[in-house]
Amino acid sequence: MTTLEFFRRQFRSERPKFLAVLRAMPEGKLGYRPHEGNSTAGMIAWFLVLELRALVDMVRTGESHWTQPPAPESPAAIAEEYDRSAAEMEGALTTLTEEQWGGDARMYIGDRLFKTAPLGETILDFFLDAVHHRGQLTTYLRPMGGKVPSIYGPSGDSV
Repeated sequence: MTTLEFFRRQFRSERPKFLAVLRAMPEGKLGYRPHEGNSTAGMIAWFLVLELRALVDMVRTGESHWTQPPAPESPAAIAEEYDRSAAEMEGALTTLTEEQWGGDARMYIGDRLFKTAPLGETILDFFLDAVHHRGQLTTYLRPMGGKVPSIYGPSGDSV
């Protein structure tokens, strides 16, 4: 199995886990943050969508121009946007070749080139960052009044 094949499989298995966490956020709590130095739950959730959108652009065109549009105002809308972007990513991954996976991709912030690296490396970096932020978001759920869903096994709230 190649790294690309492994990633396709892993992405498909992680998609419902991301959605479970996003859907577990209680309504009216997107502004929650455990400390003034932390991002809000809404910012973290929306960042997961934006990272995924950037990856879809990179897979399709070899580059991404980072934008940060305003987040929807409900966890359900953010989860819906994530699911839509994840479906686009799954579709884009089906046409991705090993040559493209190993070729360079560029990420721009504004007009400035931020990073050039192999596409596969960039996808894995973004994906691992998204897993990290998903974990961060799970630590917010209980204090927000939500329940932590099962991710890699039962949580204290799912048994």
